Amino acid sequence: MSFEIWLSFALLVFLVVMSPGPSILIGMSHALRYGARPTLMTALGDVTANMIQMLIAALGLGAVLATSATAFAIVK
Repeated sequence: MSFEIWLSFALLVFLVVMSPGPSILIGMSHALRYGARPTLMTALGDVTANMIQMLIAALGLGAVLATSATAFAIVK
């Protein structure tokens, strides 16, 4: 990979990572509306949900769902 392509990729990744996502937006919304304690609970719930999603992905559920229509229908 040439340096120019790598630099373009790195810049794109930086922009995507720095853009606020739904977690940041709900955190800001809760902070402005409800205060610190509810915002901490929201952040804890968000982190917990992200950890569960990472665990499921690591266990390969995506591969199972991609190959089994029945499993996909059950999860859906």
